[in-house]
Amino acid sequence: MIYFNLDIFFLGYVQLVPDIHVASIGTVLAQGMNSKKKHEIENLAAVVHAIAKSCGAKTVVDVGSGQGYLAQALSFEYQLPVVAIDASSHHASVTVARAERIKKHYAVKCVEKQFLKVPRTVTCHVLF
Repeated sequence: MIYFNLDIFFLGYVQLVPDIHVASIGTVLAQGMNSKKKHEIENLAAVVHAIAKSCGAKTVVDVGSGQGYLAQALSFEYQLPVVAIDASSHHASVTVARAERIKKHYAVKCVEKQFLKVPRTVTCHVLF
């Protein structure tokens, strides 16, 4: 498993891509996150969006997505198609339910948008 300091990674990436835009996620999208998690998701989503945009990626795959915070930030804030994969069926059901609540909020705010992207979730049963 690889561990790294997200802030140092982000600062290094900002130097490489100076026009990176970090979107502040709203209270609905940040529901359930503490301030540290919100900060991490905002910055990581900006980096993933910049990388996806620079290489022309059509879909982002979030492996080990947990409760889907990153997938939902990418989907709702950056309008990127995301497939969220997690081994826990509980996490998958939490992600789907949370995404539907967020979608309702965004649908009311963005009536002019006919289609909002909601992350698809794939649950993998890991056998040992």
